[in-house]
Amino acid sequence: MSEVQKQITRNLQRTLEDAHISGELKLGSRKLKEFPKNNCSSTKLNLQDLVFADLSKNRLIELPEEITEFVFLEKLYLNQNAIKCIPETVLSLQSLSYLDISRNQLLTLPKEICHLPLQTLIVSYNRLSSLPEDLNLITTLAELDAGHNELRNLPYRIGDISTLKYLDLQLMSLKLWKLDISGNRISVLPNELRKMTSLVSFKVHDNPLTSPPAALCVRGQIHIFKYLERQAEKYERLKSVKGRNNDFTETRHQNDSQSLLHWPPIDCENVGKTYPEEDNSTDIESRLKINLSEDLASALMDGVILCHLANFIKPRSIASIHVPSAAVPKLSMARCRRNVDNFLDACRKNGVNENFMCCASDVLEGGRGIVRLAVTISEILKLN
Repeated sequence: MSEVQKQITRNLQRTLEDAHISGELKLGSRKLKEFPKNNCSSTKLNLQDLVFADLSKNRLIELPEEITEFVFLEKLYLNQNAIKCIPETVLSLQSLSYLDISRNQLLTLPKEICHLPLQTLIVSYNRLSSLPEDLNLITTLAELDAGHNELRNLPYRIGDISTLKYLDLQLMSLKLWKLDISGNRISVLPNELRKMTSLVSFKVHDNPLTSPPAALCVRGQIHIFKYLERQAEKYERLKSVKGRNNDFTETRHQNDSQSLLHWPPIDCENVGKTYPEEDNSTDIESRLKINLSEDLASALMDGVILCHLANFIKPRSIASIHVPSAAVPKLSMARCRRNVDNFLDACRKNGVNENFMCCASDVLEGGRGIVRLAVTISEILKLN
């Protein structure tokens, strides 16, 4: 082995050791053709606690089997490789909420991917001719990017992935807000697509569309949905008139007129007023006798305060809490995740309705997720 190869091996080994401690594996841009072997250390490292893995910009031609063994993995970046297929064993990744496998050579997606708790699925710039028919089973899906493939049609039931987000006090079950199917070969959009009333971003440009007409599509999302709504109504009328004859066809040419679609606004201001973060801060401080920083999301991100709050509401709800120490002032991502998971489990066991539950990524990533976390905290505080 040359000196250069030895140095590369040492660097990879250090990366694996860091991942063992932090829970984050960062192997992007390493020209890897396979997952690195963990055989250079006197003690084999345990990577089972990984919650984040980046293997982007390498030379992988398949999804490494080692990855499917990381059952706590939440985010996986495999973009810009040469991957041609995803194995059925991907089903074991039952914590995976984010998957980016764009810019590869995928021809199909396995049906098993429809049984993962994905919130974001990015499969753009591949060679996909279709999407899985059971895509609607991913009830947690919030963002789907399938642009620049070879898609000719969409799954018939893709319209079932349609919900509101947070609106006043109402919490709905599904969250798809972004759909990108641009740059494909789609000529017809299914009428069921109109049910996706939660969509905030819908990209359909650079397709040979005839229904709706391309000229109408450039006018924007609302006009597309109006068209699909009218088409669906016409289809139902024809069906009722010719109910006993099954030889009717769906009329495809109708320009936009009066709106039949009631577009539900997403009122972020009302969300803030209904579950103000300031109220949560005050409630937590008064109960736990602590002072929180102004950045509530950062203060709660490691899950420590949340676990103490759950134990305050109901003593011994959480038996073990990972806390920082003088030697280790910052918790690893894996330990933060365990704290957050324990808090969420305690909320469920103590009676918080599932409709008001946030997810782990809302806590660990902050940002807009703080609103969902505020909802959960408000609900558990009601139990005290």
